Amino acid sequence: MKYYELQERIETNLRKKNLSSLISDWINEIREDMGRKFPLKFLLTSKQITPIASTYSYAFDKAETTGRYGGFYDNINYDNGTKKISLDYTNSDSFGILYPVSNVGIPSSYTVRGDRFIIDKIPGSISSEKLNASYYALPDKLVEDYDEAYIDKQYYDAIINLVCVKALIVTNDQPETLSRYQTEAGNSLYGMIFAESAYPVPKEIVLMKFGLLPLPKED
Repeated sequence: MKYYELQERIETNLRKKNLSSLISDWINEIREDMGRKFPLKFLLTSKQITPIASTYSYAFDKAETTGRYGGFYDNINYDNGTKKISLDYTNSDSFGILYPVSNVGIPSSYTVRGDRFIIDKIPGSISSEKLNASYYALPDKLVEDYDEAYIDKQYYDAIINLVCVKALIVTNDQPETLSRYQTEAGNSLYGMIFAESAYPVPKEIVLMKFGLLPLPKED
């Protein structure tokens, strides 16, 4: 579903034209929330990075507008120009103990801190070497009316329902309608996660991450 169609559908569902300027922003916010909270297989991407002598820390995406790092990574490999060597992941604390000082040589291990990965070694002389970072990106932002990505084609119902939930919470009205959209949002969102997540996620966790767990019934 194209960007303008998403906006029109949400406005029709809510019957609130005065929210038009907010709805366009909320659509992108919800799409990015999906990418930040779950490693979605269709967002798996890779970047080739040219290593720099004496530099051990590299940003996944260098603050680019496309292929933006979403917070989940798959692997890092080192290409020496002849073959690719998959690096071993080490958690951040252990990495600091095992590699207190950065060394010169062929990299063998890496860790991740924030939006950067750090390798244990770097060759003293750089020629044709490359680092390949495989990670889960955020969806590219919708800007133009006819913009449309895979997530908008396949899972527009989850986007629409989640934006409707957000709008009704912000406006603090239509509690019965809010409850209905929360249920629909949970079902459509879980359908996407079940089909597309890189690893299984229980439905309760999916709902919790988006604040969609039903409130306990009063006695």
